[in-house]
Amino acid sequence: MVTSQEILKRITSGYKIPDAFERWADYRERITDYIIKYTEPGKKIAVFGAGECNDLNLVKLSGHAGELVLVDRFPEDTVTGLQKQGLGSAGNIVIKEQNFLGFKEEDYLRVIDIVLEDMKNLGPMWVPQISAGRLSVYLEEKFNEINKKEDYFGEESFDYTLAIGLHSQLIAFIQNIWEAILRNEGYTDRDLFKKTSEENDVLMPR
Repeated sequence: MVTSQEILKRITSGYKIPDAFERWADYRERITDYIIKYTEPGKKIAVFGAGECNDLNLVKLSGHAGELVLVDRFPEDTVTGLQKQGLGSAGNIVIKEQNFLGFKEEDYLRVIDIVLEDMKNLGPMWVPQISAGRLSVYLEEKFNEINKKEDYFGEESFDYTLAIGLHSQLIAFIQNIWEAILRNEGYTDRDLFKKTSEENDVLMPR
């Protein structure tokens, strides 16, 4: 049986969209023009879940904003995005590291371990509903911890905040883990997807 580390590595490696910067060129311009149209120039704009910024024209947006704050769990990805757009050291762009979900690598590994433990212990008697029940309890406890956090940025404030795609992606990694394991075993299940979607609405209201 594969290890939890191997499963996590496999899912993580396939998480980025190939050639997204090239493929999203028109979409990137439309999104950026829309933001500029509906925000005042010279203001402080924060982008939550910035990633590599494939969906934003950073040259345009940094020229419009007084300060552009790019926030992501993986700041190295955001640095790559800046370099891709020729903005290695733009003066008014700030990169901040923030894990909005609060899940660490060991938490994702625990999600995998719960399922693998059940599969190992039950063998051919295992069905997804058994692990889904245990996962729901574990996730409920973790989400209760996360929802107690009221402020990620202390006294810092922004004139505008953007969360492009963050709502749908916030807990998607957990769902991807679950689906990858089930797919490997020939199963499908939507109950956990419903649960994570509900938590998305709590953590990142539309």
